[in-house]
Amino acid sequence: MMIMREQLLLLFSQAPQTFASSTIVSAVVTYVLWGHLNALQLAGWFIVICVINITRLVLIRSYRSHAERNGLQPERWLQRFTLITLAAGLTWGGGALLFLQQLDVTYQMFIVMILSGVSAGALATYSSSMVTYRVFIIGCFAIPAIWMVLQHEAVQVSAGILIMLYIALMWALNRRQYKSVRESMRLRYKNTDLLDHLESEVVERRLNEDRLLDSENKLKEKTAQLQSLLRLSQALEQSESHMDIIHAIEAEIERALGYQHAWIYLCGDDPDSWHLLSSKQNGDASIGPDKCLPAKPTSGDPVLEGIASATGPVVIEDARTDARTNKEIVNKTGNRTIINIPIILSNKRLGVLGTGSFGEEGVFSPEVSQLEHLSAMASHVALALDRINLFNERIDMQAQLEHSQRLDSLGLMAGGIAHDFNNILTSIMGSAAVADRHLLDDPESAQQNLSRIVDSSRRAADLCNQMLAYSGKGHFVVETVDLNQALSEIIPLLESAIGKHAEISYDLYESLPMVEVDIAQIQQVIMNLIINASEAITDSTGAITVKTGTIDADEAYLAHCFGDHPNPGSYVYMEISDTGCGMDSDTAERIFDPFFTTKFTGRGLGMSAILGIVRGHAGAIFLDSTLNKGTTFKVLFPALEICVVKEHPHEHVTAEVHADGEKLGTVLVVDDEEDVRELALTILQDDGFHVLTAEHGEEAVQVYALHQDEISLVLLDLTMPRMGGIECFAELQKKNSEVKVILVSGYSEDDVLGQFEGHKLSGFIKKPFMPDELMSTVSDQLAPDKSA
Repeated sequence: MMIMREQLLLLFSQAPQTFASSTIVSAVVTYVLWGHLNALQLAGWFIVICVINITRLVLIRSYRSHAERNGLQPERWLQRFTLITLAAGLTWGGGALLFLQQLDVTYQMFIVMILSGVSAGALATYSSSMVTYRVFIIGCFAIPAIWMVLQHEAVQVSAGILIMLYIALMWALNRRQYKSVRESMRLRYKNTDLLDHLESEVVERRLNEDRLLDSENKLKEKTAQLQSLLRLSQALEQSESHMDIIHAIEAEIERALGYQHAWIYLCGDDPDSWHLLSSKQNGDASIGPDKCLPAKPTSGDPVLEGIASATGPVVIEDARTDARTNKEIVNKTGNRTIINIPIILSNKRLGVLGTGSFGEEGVFSPEVSQLEHLSAMASHVALALDRINLFNERIDMQAQLEHSQRLDSLGLMAGGIAHDFNNILTSIMGSAAVADRHLLDDPESAQQNLSRIVDSSRRAADLCNQMLAYSGKGHFVVETVDLNQALSEIIPLLESAIGKHAEISYDLYESLPMVEVDIAQIQQVIMNLIINASEAITDSTGAITVKTGTIDADEAYLAHCFGDHPNPGSYVYMEISDTGCGMDSDTAERIFDPFFTTKFTGRGLGMSAILGIVRGHAGAIFLDSTLNKGTTFKVLFPALEICVVKEHPHEHVTAEVHADGEKLGTVLVVDDEEDVRELALTILQDDGFHVLTAEHGEEAVQVYALHQDEISLVLLDLTMPRMGGIECFAELQKKNSEVKVILVSGYSEDDVLGQFEGHKLSGFIKKPFMPDELMSTVSDQLAPDKSA
């Protein structure tokens, strides 16, 4: 009831100003619209507004003079005032509807603005009565808003919608104001209770101030601890050894707590032993787990036994009188107070962090906050120790991994060298056996086989030279050379070395500086790169470009090259590009590993030998390759100041290479090594077989397609260019599922046969082989054919 009376008093105290402003606004509207509307209607509307305002004033004066004296209820007066206010709202709304129908859009917007202003002014007046304001705003706006929404003009419809949104907004604002006013009135009547509690609150406030001061002191102390731990953490992050850790913890303990000594006991491999770490006492800057004082056994030492089993701080206030200490050591070192904090990480004890006082520093009793600070420091030390231990383990694991990789690389190199040497030995041993067979009856044939032995021996020597070239320690015959000249001398060989599917072109720089190189080695590099480029072109056609020029290579450029740290400067380069299959990043990184290949096996030192030759000439190789787009090798050699200017007869030459002819026979021998093919041909022909030969898988498929009805057996090499043994065998089986194929390889039978899962081989011959071994295996497969 008291709050209701306060609301009514507030409402009636603010209402007269609103009535006056309402009368003035209505007069302004009448004046502005006079001449645009029916004068009688406009005057009648203004009179009604004035009458309603006067009626509300009379109601307010009546309440002030009679209501409280006669004991009338406040809600009755509020109801009367609300009804009159509704009449005022309807008068404004009805007049607006009447005027809107007769005015153009401009004056219609004027009417809407007037209504908005009137409602906004009423919001403050009727803040103490939510119902009064709502009946006023609904009466004022509802009818005009509905009328405008029902019109066809977009402006009027939009205005009507905005009026409705405005009503909702005013509605919400009135609700908030009403709650605020009512709450403020409610609080006024609680002041008495608040005054009653004021004295007790003052007392409580004084207590809180004391608590706050204590909290501020603790906060300062905690802040100092956190700053100390931050400094320690930053120092420990830079630690690379155990001694770095002990130096960091000593410095921070002295700065934060004033203790001038610190030490760390590290747990040894034996749980009964500890290693002491303390730079000040030991005076050895290299001290660490492997260079520290001898391990101290914990058994028999009460102090160490207590440390080893403790989960919290272990404090000895006076080492001279404590029964746990060794008095001989205490007298020698001058220990007074000793504090030991366990260093524990993930429930694993790593050691103990210790500090304390010595000699004249005296005895003290550490505070709880100091022990907490030291415990936090021990946690940071635990992380640092664990990080260093992990780093050391990582170094060990990396060393093991590098050792394993070296073994893998050595195994790959050994396998590749064995493969090449087995091919050579096959030719030597077989040729020697055939020469021995015909030494008396056919000296000419024996001489041919002996010549083959000499050639194979030379190839073995070449392989050894490639191995030396890979290491960069090969023997070079260095001379001043024009790289264009060296290239032009082997152009016919280049054009015969690539397949018919590739087209080669040249772009040679005319004024090319001279270089000091071994011309034979450099020509070998050119040949190998051209052959690799040709084999990389797997589509029906492709292009190979050979280009020469000069480049000023700085450190940044050379850092992306393969080589032996070449010096920045001027270089002559030879660039060989192809439009072949390209390489992914993993393949490009390993391309210069010995005998690395994307096929099953390698066919020589290959790219590793090329890199070795280039390194031996103080050069470098830049590799740029994109998968399925092509590869570019740019080989750099240090340039001399001498230049040669001359026309090159083969610049921008384009040549197409055609396939070799074909040979026929009953047994098809497929091997990319000519000596092996000739040896097998001789052995088989001597035993009465008719022999066909093929240099690679593609040629073998072609020969087999022409002579399928004649061929009884295929001797197939595993590793060949253009098409290897696995792919060739699959193609032959497509033409004849019963084809008899004996695989010939220098690799072990288990390794090779694992590559032929799903294919039925007729037999296997290991290189090198003797004629009798070859004929025994062939005869086993063709015995029925021979008997026929």
